[in-house]
Amino acid sequence: MKNTKKVLSVALAGALAFGSMGAAFAAAPQMNEDTDKKVVEAVERLYSFGVVNGFEDGKYHEEYKVTREQFAKLLVEALGLGSAAQAANGST
Repeated sequence: MKNTKKVLSVALAGALAFGSMGAAFAAAPQMNEDTDKKVVEAVERLYSFGVVNGFEDGKYHEEYKVTREQFAKLLVEALGLGSAAQAANGST
């Protein structure tokens, strides 16, 4: 239960801090200089775990809102259910 709370906290922080799940890019998202340090750390951590991918242009778009689909993906990936979701969908 405690671990689930941590995972959900990270997922929620990512959902609030990260705008969208566009195509993957090679480097961690570029953020504005005035972006809060905790937000930057949360996004970079989610990126390092493969929970978020970012935009094609490699930028952090904090002005965008997270859609329901994107939030669902955050939760699935943060809980480690990505492979289970693919298997249920028939695409392994």
